[in-house]
Amino acid sequence: MNLIHRILWAGAALYAGVILLQAIGRTGLWLQAGAVAALTAAVSLLPLARDESLLKKTEMRVLWVCVLCFALYAFGRAGGVI
Repeated sequence: MNLIHRILWAGAALYAGVILLQAIGRTGLWLQAGAVAALTAAVSLLPLARDESLLKKTEMRVLWVCVLCFALYAFGRAGGVI
């Protein structure tokens, strides 16, 4: 295992800890915290893929999902929904 994988998994563990602390502090966030923790765990497992083309396609999909979520947040914030 190379250093990038270790750093990725350490970052995922750190984010999972932050998510759990937020969920403990605000009891209404358990569902969101669980979803974010599952997504973080799934993304941190991406480097285990052996097929390079599948890995690249999956990484691009995850990147675009992040971009679209940010855009939806920005539009919701600008429109007064959030």
